Amino acid sequence: QIDRDFHMIKSMGANSVRLVHYPHAPHEIEVAARLGLLITQESGLTWIDFRHAPPSTLQTGISILERVVKRDWNNPAFFAVLLSNESTPTFEVMKEARQRIKALEPSILMSTPGPSAADHTIESVRKLFDDAEFDFYSAHPYTYTEAHFAEVIDAFGTAKPMVFTEWGGPVGKLPRLLEFEVRALGELIQQGRLSGTYFWEWADMTQYQRDDISMDGPTLAEGIVTEDRRVRHDVFSRLSELYRYDMGEPAAPPRSP
Repeated sequence: QIDRDFHMIKSMGANSVRLVHYPHAPHEIEVAARLGLLITQESGLTWIDFRHAPPSTLQTGISILERVVKRDWNNPAFFAVLLSNESTPTFEVMKEARQRIKALEPSILMSTPGPSAADHTIESVRKLFDDAEFDFYSAHPYTYTEAHFAEVIDAFGTAKPMVFTEWGGPVGKLPRLLEFEVRALGELIQQGRLSGTYFWEWADMTQYQRDDISMDGPTLAEGIVTEDRRVRHDVFSRLSELYRYDMGEPAAPPRSP
């Protein structure tokens, strides 16, 4: 199943896979390397307010990242670790995590996907990234308005590369909106304003404690493929356009070194 998934992802034109939300089996990283796919790995810290979490929980998350780096540092597919998912991190924990990971392998990039700040402002989130010296910004711009993507990028600024570590979700059920959002993302990438995107999600999964537009019975139906790997052709083909083709005007060459 792992081999089949990665081959299908590669055939779509993608060049990276975010392995959420915890370390995955070494076989997955080996398959990714053989196919030429980059991967990220995570600690398992998800939806946590670092200000109120037990210190042992946060230390466990950092230790997990250290163990992953020690295990997989020499695999060419492994390029980034992600501290936590959609959490409220603190500068102190971010700084400690970065120091410990970079001490093991300085070339591994580090970020944290879709963070929020205590005051929920982008300015505060950006300051956390900058002060902790993380390598790239991350946001999860789920939206029904494609202009929102550029607004998020503008709010973060250009001090670091921006990666949308999640986007999409129920938009996959709205083919016309997905078309507009793919074009908007493609243009931002071509303009050099957006370094990459990860569509949520590859495959449907069972999720019992949820009831919204994304659910089909007990199934979170936001995947590019279903649980049994039937392809949603509207989504697959539209993402292939984003990953493969020229979506907008090329960025002007810089005028200075």
